[in-house]
Amino acid sequence: MLPDSKVIVVLRDPVQRLFSFYKYKLSLGHIPSDLSFESYLDKCKSMPLDEKIKKKNYDYWGMEGGLYANLLETWNSTYGDNLKVCFFDDLVSDKNNFTSDICDWLNLNFNEIDSKKMVIENKSMLYRSKALQKFAISFDRSLEGLWNFMPFIKKPFSFFYNLFNSKPHDAVLNISSKKELEEFYAKDIEKTRLFLEQKQISKFPEWMKV
Repeated sequence: MLPDSKVIVVLRDPVQRLFSFYKYKLSLGHIPSDLSFESYLDKCKSMPLDEKIKKKNYDYWGMEGGLYANLLETWNSTYGDNLKVCFFDDLVSDKNNFTSDICDWLNLNFNEIDSKKMVIENKSMLYRSKALQKFAISFDRSLEGLWNFMPFIKKPFSFFYNLFNSKPHDAVLNISSKKELEEFYAKDIEKTRLFLEQKQISKFPEWMKV
């Protein structure tokens, strides 16, 4: 760790984060395309913790990924005042203000940021052909250096590929699953809020209000 490292953690409603994680894993083809969200939860709950921590089973670490309190305490013990905690909700509601606040914390000039780059780049989609998607991922990674140097070249490729092979998600977070997950995360959210209050954070999103 560099002595003056700064770390930014963006917290999201853990229920929505988990549902988004599930859709993302579907879009990558990491979990079966016919695996419903309810079945995915069942598999997450049934898999022993010592199995979940294995790299091959990372796709089923989704529920634990939304338990923030202990992770924040560990990071805080290492980084202290160099740890900044933000909320995904603020990014969604006002991305300019959100980014400006981070720039101030990092002593950067917000006005030097290219506003054209402040767009959604990793929206999760389903793909009609899994084989074609695997090829596209491999192709994308092989040209990662080129994309970073000249990102404008990638956009036409992405547009036509998504037009040809992508389709929107039809997965739904039903009421019973939402309620179950809200109960699962309730104690950790309360613990997370107490930790953040000690960090002098007082403005919380709706999902953190108790």
